[in-house]
Amino acid sequence: MMINQEFKSMSSRADGRYFTALEAERIIKYGQGLRSRLSTMQAIERAEPAILAHVVEGVFRSIPELRPNRGSVFEEKVRRDTAHVLRYCALSYVLLSREFLLDKLSVWYRTILCSVANPKNVMISLELLREGIATNLSKTQFEGLVPYLDAHIEEFTVGVE
Repeated sequence: MMINQEFKSMSSRADGRYFTALEAERIIKYGQGLRSRLSTMQAIERAEPAILAHVVEGVFRSIPELRPNRGSVFEEKVRRDTAHVLRYCALSYVLLSREFLLDKLSVWYRTILCSVANPKNVMISLELLREGIATNLSKTQFEGLVPYLDAHIEEFTVGVE
């Protein structure tokens, strides 16, 4: 994560010297896209209600037996879990840190949800999340964010059959 840990580490290593060309380049690269990444994060925040509605509607359409059995309680949990994934993906994108996402959410998400939910149903919601993002963000914003969602999905599927 460039903004905190990596910058702090680079600064410690550079104690008493100037940044190397490579270190300086990493800082510049991070800074150059920051405004755009923050703008994308704000777009995600504005689109979140529509994205979450797309996921919830799609889950109930794909798995209709869930509505009579769990109804609004299930809908609330889908919204909550999907919002967490969306927000962590957005923050990881701003920070340019796949590791942040994996460390703070993905491993926990896989462990918890695989113990209490059907992994196939979770995958349906994650694919619907991808669709909701594609539908509600610009192509450029989607392309910036989707590698983080893909990393989350990849981590979720580790050891899941």
